[in-house]
Amino acid sequence: IGRVDTTDQEVLIGKINFQITNKNVTSRITATSIESTSQANMYTAGLFAEVVSNKLNATDDFKQGITELIVDDKIYHRYDFIFNGNYLIEATNNGYCNATNGLAISAGLVAHGLFNINGDDAKKTDILISSDEYNLDIKATQTAITNGVANINILDHCMAGLTFGYIDDAAYNYTFENINIYSNNTKVIATRELTSKATGDIHVGGFITYSKQTKYDNINLYLNDTEFRADSLSYDAECSADGNSVFVGALIGETQGNGTQAANFANISNIKIAGFDYNNNKEIGHTIKMTAIQNTQPRGNDNYNGENYIGGVIGRSSQTTISNVTNFGSEGANDYIQMQGHQSPDSAFCGGIIGFIKVNADYDPINISNCKIENEEEL
Repeated sequence: IGRVDTTDQEVLIGKINFQITNKNVTSRITATSIESTSQANMYTAGLFAEVVSNKLNATDDFKQGITELIVDDKIYHRYDFIFNGNYLIEATNNGYCNATNGLAISAGLVAHGLFNINGDDAKKTDILISSDEYNLDIKATQTAITNGVANINILDHCMAGLTFGYIDDAAYNYTFENINIYSNNTKVIATRELTSKATGDIHVGGFITYSKQTKYDNINLYLNDTEFRADSLSYDAECSADGNSVFVGALIGETQGNGTQAANFANISNIKIAGFDYNNNKEIGHTIKMTAIQNTQPRGNDNYNGENYIGGVIGRSSQTTISNVTNFGSEGANDYIQMQGHQSPDSAFCGGIIGFIKVNADYDPINISNCKIENEEEL
């Protein structure tokens, strides 16, 4: 669905499945601006490209991706994936970028807007995105011919998210909670191509790319053979005093609060990034490739422009309290975090949990506690 406006009416979403029986075929869900003078915004998603207001709600049928069956006193599990087949979801911008136009945002569920998928304490939501038998590619691209207004700070110009893309004011003070996300053989990639003069940050995330004053509690992402990648390849893009940076995180690319006081901080708690064994219905170490490249030339010696932030869970955190976060990886060759910063010695920040924590002297104290990294030995 291209656009859903829930301003005046609640919309309920039940079970959704996409099926392709031919494994040699890839189904494409794409949006592209054609000319370099275009100022169109490209939103592309598996379910909803854009959602207006905050009354789009998932039913129990949508939330129940795993069903337990008992046959001859044995317990079996049925896994209902949304995408059963090879799919490409891509938003491509060939046009002109300014403060409000020229966006390229793509996601597995919703590119732009809010979709209530929360579970409860008694029953968590289980959303299975991509089957382990197929491939899913989610891409947002600013091509080589894109151009834009130089030296302006833009957050949302190139974003790719496995679950959500970008949620603006609708997510202020909103809490995502009691959710399990599963996906396999998935690539989530945001790219600014060589020679592009487009402006704005580049965000990639497993649950969401960016949010402000949003809370996340009791959320697990179970990811097998997954890649998160953000490539800011162009040397020609001009950056602002605080912009044109790259953010990558398996949960979220960038999180921030909405003020200096703790009451307005974002909050991230009880989060796990892991993998999943479907044959035995159990958690295992994940296999996630995380990479980021930053070629933008920073302006002078300014901080927070043309920089590169990549973390195993969070790319960059600001005005956010964080507790009980676990990154449960593996020792295989396909499980790593890698970044490159070509232009400035202070533009590269890489971490197993958080790439970078931004603080100012006037902030209330920011608490980070009980976070850990674990590795499962490869058999």
